[in-house]
Amino acid sequence: MDTKKFLLAGLIGGVVYFFLGWIVYGFILGDLMVLPEGFTNIEYPEEEFRISYMIMSCLATGFFLSYIFLKWAGISTFKSGAKAGAIIGLFISFMVGTSMVSMFKFALMANTLWDMLGSAITLGIAGGVIGWFIGRK
Repeated sequence: MDTKKFLLAGLIGGVVYFFLGWIVYGFILGDLMVLPEGFTNIEYPEEEFRISYMIMSCLATGFFLSYIFLKWAGISTFKSGAKAGAIIGLFISFMVGTSMVSMFKFALMANTLWDMLGSAITLGIAGGVIGWFIGRK
């Protein structure tokens, strides 16, 4: 595996994923994903938001896709990266969402469905960018 490509593709993909998440979840889906009655104080206020953990999460996602694409899947185009990213996003979101719905009263299946859409979009585009970067000459 080309370590330099892995690191650069993961970094670029993580940054793209971070900004797409901000747009998709912050502006587009934010008002659609609501909390049940009585669970309004579980999110951090904006001034207490832990951005460093969000950055780590997004970078880990970029490196995760980069590793899969380079090591196992041989993905090297925007189109194949976008397809794989969207499918991975759908499955991960569904797995985590249904697990949360089974255990926690604040988790709603409707939010899982919205998250599946958001994950397909954000990971699809980030995956496309990673695939493009890996395949560029």
